Amino acid sequence: MTTRILLAALLVMLNASDALAIQDHGDPEGFYVHQLAHIVFFAAMAFMVVVLKKPAVYALEGWRSIRRAAFLFLLWNVNTFISHEARHEMPADYIKGSVLYLKDNDAVVYYWTSMAEYFFLVPAFVFLAMGLDQLWKHLRKEDSE
Repeated sequence: MTTRILLAALLVMLNASDALAIQDHGDPEGFYVHQLAHIVFFAAMAFMVVVLKKPAVYALEGWRSIRRAAFLFLLWNVNTFISHEARHEMPADYIKGSVLYLKDNDAVVYYWTSMAEYFFLVPAFVFLAMGLDQLWKHLRKEDSE
């Protein structure tokens, strides 16, 4: 089942033509608040990675999957923070319609980090869903005993 979902997600990403998902925030306040939100989310995920390593919690497979998800969300936040910074530093004329002109390092960093975001985000959600499912099954098993 998980393999089918991953394959379907991969096919959708490979067949996409226009992203149409770029959301600009008003400068400078919107950008700063958005970046601050990434920092707070990063801190929360770092906290979860540390807390979920405790032996009592780590014994359950569901919590191990959720810990993996938290680690991937942490990496996604770092990647996305860098992507936003690169986009913020890039001149507006580097993007025309759906075309990004790779004229300097900021544009190249923005391009690659924007592409890499989903390699962290999709597996993170898969691990989160698996972990919640495993915990739910564990709770149902305990209730039936």
